[in-house]
Amino acid sequence: MGSVILGSKYFHFPDVMPYVHADDIETARVVATLKAAQPGDLLLIKTPGFGFELGRRATRSLYDHIAVVLDDAKTMNIVNPRPVILPIMAFAKPERKPLVLRPRWKNPEQRQRFVEEMKVFDRGPYNLKKTLIGIIKSALYAWLGLRIPIKKLESPAPRWICTEAILTSIMRAYPDFQRIKHLKLDYNSIEFATTNDFFRICKSCPDLLETIIV
Repeated sequence: MGSVILGSKYFHFPDVMPYVHADDIETARVVATLKAAQPGDLLLIKTPGFGFELGRRATRSLYDHIAVVLDDAKTMNIVNPRPVILPIMAFAKPERKPLVLRPRWKNPEQRQRFVEEMKVFDRGPYNLKKTLIGIIKSALYAWLGLRIPIKKLESPAPRWICTEAILTSIMRAYPDFQRIKHLKLDYNSIEFATTNDFFRICKSCPDLLETIIV
């Protein structure tokens, strides 16, 4: 006696405990992932919508956005047209596939400095032009291996994109993170940081950045 889940349909046999739909299980997993996040953690996100899906496919990326956890309830999001602070549970939807990454800080002071620096980014506009050019150039690099560098933004800068603001701020707070400058990253190859770069850092330097699996 029991319940059987087949794709999006399910069948319930009598005289057993109520079944749980597969969507409910995935939602619970997503909520647990977000609850495990700590201040200073990074949150990779898939943005719903055809345009974002097209961009991910073009650049061979699993994700299109990365946020920073400021505290137990809020995240900093450097998005167009301006950065916004959003509740962390705004991402508690299975289709967003949230994934938590954690820099391996040497001490609490490094983490706090990073969090405080990220809060400053709510004052500046988003660099939409660099994002659009970067998507095209990262697609050319991903599919054809063509390297067309883009001038990096230096801190402080009037306009930022999420990936580069985060990498720059981590390196300022956590000097050991400067080692990523010697890795094979889009950030170094075409001077445009992508969400894929964070996976590459996790793989090449797990002592700097790790994936948090719940």
